[in-house]
Amino acid sequence: MSVLSSPLAGPAGSGTSNDPSMRRTDAPAQRPAEETPTFVPRPPSRPNRGASRIVLLPLMAGLLALAWAGDRWLVPRAAARVVVMPGDLAIDLSGPATLDATRRSSIASRLTGVVATMAVDRDDVVTRGRVIATLDADDLRRDLDSARATGRSAREAVSVARAEEARSEAALANALATLDRQDALFVKGVTTEAARDAASSTHRQAAADLARAKAAVDQAIAQAAAADAAAEQRSVRLGEAIIRAPMDGVVISRGRWIGDTVGPSTEIVEIVDPASIVFTARLDESAIARLAPGQTATIRPAGGRAIAAEVLRVARRVDTETREFTADLRPVALPPDWAIGRRAVATITVEIRRDVLAVPIGAIDRRDGAPVVWVDVDGRAWRRAVEIGAIGGDRIEVVKGLAAGDVVLTEPRSLHPGMRVTAGDERR
Repeated sequence: MSVLSSPLAGPAGSGTSNDPSMRRTDAPAQRPAEETPTFVPRPPSRPNRGASRIVLLPLMAGLLALAWAGDRWLVPRAAARVVVMPGDLAIDLSGPATLDATRRSSIASRLTGVVATMAVDRDDVVTRGRVIATLDADDLRRDLDSARATGRSAREAVSVARAEEARSEAALANALATLDRQDALFVKGVTTEAARDAASSTHRQAAADLARAKAAVDQAIAQAAAADAAAEQRSVRLGEAIIRAPMDGVVISRGRWIGDTVGPSTEIVEIVDPASIVFTARLDESAIARLAPGQTATIRPAGGRAIAAEVLRVARRVDTETREFTADLRPVALPPDWAIGRRAVATITVEIRRDVLAVPIGAIDRRDGAPVVWVDVDGRAWRRAVEIGAIGGDRIEVVKGLAAGDVVLTEPRSLHPGMRVTAGDERR
């Protein structure tokens, strides 16, 4: 064991004390000077931290519990609220809707041909009879010219036939006069029977010639009529090469361009009458008995403003797959940003309930599946069971559990029983 030096020790390196009474009896034998250890200070002792932790932990837990309780029950919180009062509640039905039109025309050509000109484009406003497009009609014009020439020739043939008919009539009259003279002379014995028979034969021939001339006239007239009809038909077909608008409206699509070949099944443009714009809503079949023409509605197009509307008609056919029916809603005023096929949400008011208590839908909380509301009673929030009824817009009817004048807190998710609350946003 090393011997520590002290003020009572002898000379350094001696290992002994001058005072025999102060000498350690258990000191080992003196070591040589070269083996005497160097003095090393003893490190200070560590404080006892375990005891302090045992004292601080319960103190901190108590302070936290006190702060939590104070925050939960003592510090008032601002809470949005509504004062429940009797009023009217509009019961609505909602469903997706699509903007459509009851008068829309897909315009195509009755002929097969090549588009020569296009007179309209998308978004153009057109009136009934306006030229939409024309087809290359050179062949039709040639056919029409040929038919008209045939008609003129047929009419000339009628004139020739009528002239022949007149000549035949004159020949028949002359033959009849001759026959009458021969009959008179034959009675007097002046002429022979052969002469009389020759005059009779000439008369019969003249009658036959007249009948043939009359038939030729009829045939020529019929041929002229046929030629005129053929010319008229070709004229109509030439007119069909000019495609016109069948009604007033707006061009919403254009599918063909100059040089395209079109036919009877090829759509060139589509026209919609803005006065016939409707929103077609889809609703579940269970609601069909609750709808009727004339009911008010609100339409909210995607990305647009709400539009007032009314029920125009209710379809009496249910889709067998989706179990939905449709209802056409006519807007009170045509929205300036209308577009066929635009989506919207339609809300139809089917009933108005008078003097009912209603709260915002968001004020209804759930406990074990049952509806509850939070009410402000003397500045503290308390939960109350209620019985709810119909939904109207953003409010819901409370059939049982509330009375007029009760203050209902509208944001129940952050509340707990007995929590102190102060007035936030207040509605009636």
